[in-house]
Amino acid sequence: MENAKCKKPLILLVLSLVLLIIGAFISRYIWTSKGTVRIEEVEFTDDNGAPLRGIVYIPNGVTAENPAPGVIVNHGYSSSTDALELDAIELSRRGLVVMAMDGYDHGTSGAPTPLKKADATTGDYGIYSVVQYFGKLPYVDKTKIGVTGHSMGAENSRGSTLRSYQAHETDPSIITPKAVFLQANSPKLTKEGVEPLNAYPIDYGVSVGRWDEFAIMLWGIPKASDYKNTKAFKAMVGIEAPEYDTLYAYGSDTPLTREQAIQAGEEGKLRIGWIQDNTHSFLCFNGLAAARTLEFFDLSLCGGKLAEKLPYTDQIWHYKVIGASMMLAGFVLLMIALGMTLLQTAFFKPIVQPEPVSLITLHDGKAKGMYTAFYVFSFLVPAFLFTWANEIRVHATWANVIAPQIKFPTTNFWNLPVVNGAVVFNVVHGAIMIALFAVIYFLIAKPNGGKFSSTGLTVSPEKIGKSILLAIVVFVIFYIVVHIFHAATGMEFGFYKFYIKAMSADKWGRFIKYFLFFFVYALISGVLLNSITRVNGLKEWQNFLLMLVVSVGGLALFQFVNYQVLYKTGYQLLFFVPGTAAAKGAVPVGALAAAGLTGGGLPNCYSGIVLYASFFSVPAGTVLTRVFYKKTGNVWAGAMLVGLFSTFLAVCGANVGRIL
Repeated sequence: MENAKCKKPLILLVLSLVLLIIGAFISRYIWTSKGTVRIEEVEFTDDNGAPLRGIVYIPNGVTAENPAPGVIVNHGYSSSTDALELDAIELSRRGLVVMAMDGYDHGTSGAPTPLKKADATTGDYGIYSVVQYFGKLPYVDKTKIGVTGHSMGAENSRGSTLRSYQAHETDPSIITPKAVFLQANSPKLTKEGVEPLNAYPIDYGVSVGRWDEFAIMLWGIPKASDYKNTKAFKAMVGIEAPEYDTLYAYGSDTPLTREQAIQAGEEGKLRIGWIQDNTHSFLCFNGLAAARTLEFFDLSLCGGKLAEKLPYTDQIWHYKVIGASMMLAGFVLLMIALGMTLLQTAFFKPIVQPEPVSLITLHDGKAKGMYTAFYVFSFLVPAFLFTWANEIRVHATWANVIAPQIKFPTTNFWNLPVVNGAVVFNVVHGAIMIALFAVIYFLIAKPNGGKFSSTGLTVSPEKIGKSILLAIVVFVIFYIVVHIFHAATGMEFGFYKFYIKAMSADKWGRFIKYFLFFFVYALISGVLLNSITRVNGLKEWQNFLLMLVVSVGGLALFQFVNYQVLYKTGYQLLFFVPGTAAAKGAVPVGALAAAGLTGGGLPNCYSGIVLYASFFSVPAGTVLTRVFYKKTGNVWAGAMLVGLFSTFLAVCGANVGRIL
């Protein structure tokens, strides 16, 4: 029996490494289009003095003697080069050169010091310089350059294109894109109602999700499905009644055939607006969206020849998701295996002990009723808090928080808006959990013989120290493995909103600043899960299921209901963020009133997108908390490891906000 216990951690360790190696192989194989595309890292300094870093996809056979059309793909807010991998993989797979760069202070790029709104606006997060750099690569046909981006990346794509043409008027050496394609964003008009890009020979397209959460912010309308009726889209196409999914030449309301569209593309007059059954962020994780990108650049840059090579729907990028999923699971399993292995060593073995009994025993109907009531309350609280906490921090410059007054603004010190939202959530939810524990312990558990030692907090200082050290060692080894795989493959590991990324030195500074908030929250959560959610007498799988559901179930249910309402009505269940009032001029009030959306407040745009990341981090944290508590009988090892891992997940993909 003892021998079997010793072998189990080794088996887990081997399994985790197998998942990581196979997952990395699959991911790299697809990333390079089965070895037919070469990936190169690039770095240069932009015109504002910021160091920009990214990658270039170079298809086999593309050389200075045989240059190819090229496309620059730009990530959205709080993302990095991997956000539009589906476009980069599918375009390069068909023979185009693709450059994916990190914008200012995103991913591994730097920023002007200090990063100001003016720098971000006039420098379009560095993408103007990216266009100039890209066009000078010897294997890129500089007469056939396209620019696309998602959300903020689309805005930067448009801004860099306009700036390039304006600079070209006085300096003919400035390189200008031939085509620009906005994903999950809108054209921008002057005060006179003119889209300035129409003055130049530019092919112009947009792709919008029918259920885009940002419709009110981007198009000035509550429902994205109505964007064809906006002044911005009409001005872009140049006609009064443009239709979706219809090819036009600028200024003409006659729909074009494919052949006519290719001709319009050659003349720089092609216009198209696609509508898709997607939300804002799912445009960068959807095969139809990738097909639209392929079609647009085929018509505008390639004369329709891409479709002759491969159908637009013939895609492989989603296989990389399989490899990435294996790696995410492998990394979590690695931490468990490392911890279990270290606990067998002479140094850490003294902290191994049976877990204490829970404070909860369901001995009669009254106890079951009270447990159910507290469980449902704990289940629902995160769902109500999440939208409020994240929206008021991400969009702090647009909102006046009415009640309660919690001030944690984005500053040059606390400079990660998305993480700030998580911190507000952690602080408020943590306080609620402490109050809940106090009620249960003093009114229910203690009068019935429950002991505070069941929390796993009251162990000797030596065991606390070794438990914390165990978690630190596990995390350090975990990160070394992450870095090894990153160095070997050049990739980040994950998909959509679920990522594990190697971090630059400056992000470790941010990690240290935010860590305490995540550690204390993990400590509080670990106590409640193991001493109150866990029920004496239930099987382990039953208790674990109770913990998992109470941790993430409320969030998942809210996300499901919120988006089902959005899909059916065009509006989210929470269109406005509770407890907020929109700053004057932030949203077009008339459009809201016309849609019957009264009451006002800050539009709920970003929180649902941010929430998806929790569906990896929260279950992973629950697993780690439970495994280490059960093995050590104390909450410290699991809380420390979850605190480190949660902070890492929050910081590794987060970036400085647009406005500081």
